[in-house]
Amino acid sequence: MAAVHVLLLLILTCVGIVAGFALPLRFCGQVPGFNTGILFGGLFSLLLSLMVGALVAGRAEQAIGTNIGVPIGAFLGCFLGATLANFAAGALGALISFMLRH
Repeated sequence: MAAVHVLLLLILTCVGIVAGFALPLRFCGQVPGFNTGILFGGLFSLLLSLMVGALVAGRAEQAIGTNIGVPIGAFLGCFLGATLANFAAGALGALISFMLRH
């Protein structure tokens, strides 16, 4: 039973990170320099999303319980952390691109 929970945690964490990377690219991928910003900020975004996922998973464990709280909290934390970090990295890349062009 514990192996199922670990597998669910791993899958939901990966899905949250991938969705957090895909969402900013979907909505702002046409902005010049946005993709480059995400490319260079990718490691920072990944580490930040994992830290936020761990914090939210701990809070969800206290609120909901261990069985479902940890995977759901990790998914939501990784998704929100990756989305916000990638939007920030993309905006910084777009700003640098704008400044270099003008």
